[in-house]
Amino acid sequence: MALPGSGLLRIPAGRREGVLLSEVDGIPLGFVNGVAVAASGHVYFTDSSSRHGPADLHRELFEQRASGRLIRYDPISGRAETLLNDLYFPNGVTLGPGEAFALVAETFRYRILRVWLKGPRKGETTSFASNLPGFPDGISRGEHGIYWLALYAPRSPLLDVVMPYPFLRQILSRLPQAIIPDPEAYGMVLGLDEAGKVVRNLQDPRGAFAPITDVAEYEGYLYLGSFDEPAVGRVELPVH
Repeated sequence: MALPGSGLLRIPAGRREGVLLSEVDGIPLGFVNGVAVAASGHVYFTDSSSRHGPADLHRELFEQRASGRLIRYDPISGRAETLLNDLYFPNGVTLGPGEAFALVAETFRYRILRVWLKGPRKGETTSFASNLPGFPDGISRGEHGIYWLALYAPRSPLLDVVMPYPFLRQILSRLPQAIIPDPEAYGMVLGLDEAGKVVRNLQDPRGAFAPITDVAEYEGYLYLGSFDEPAVGRVELPVH
């Protein structure tokens, strides 16, 4: 289990949580986020930032210092290794067929990275999807080879204008979180095929359940998680 500010946790049924990891390579886990468990029991997870926690997300966004990591944890040996670092707020993570690769949502770069874990390309990192229309968050593999991706919020035209200018970003990073405008309440989930092409595009401009931070397919439905909503959402999968 990932819980920002608490490290990597394990919560057995009916018991209190136990902290499995609080640091990796001597660096404290500041913002553990997405988690995927392999058949071998290895746990792949993201540490979105070693600099800022949930209360200072705007600083992580505007500073653009790439302090995130993808980490693999072996519960048998208790060892953890960093597979990829210098990421701009890595978020959701899922495993591909045969666990040959991991997909990682790099939120502040509007893209999904493919990290090869097996085969002739082992150790390589390639692009899976880029220039996404919003901030990618949780990602999971559903049936029929579709990867479901939750988008926290649509891209902001104003933010896209500001980001190339370090001086403006520096000013914005120093503002209190309370006066930073909230992202647009807009529900959005994309379905990507094995090549990273968008094959499903589900949107709710009303933002009735938003922001959507996680999505998982089960028996004909998509189940939705949210950082703010006090419930789990559910929508029926659209017919092809």
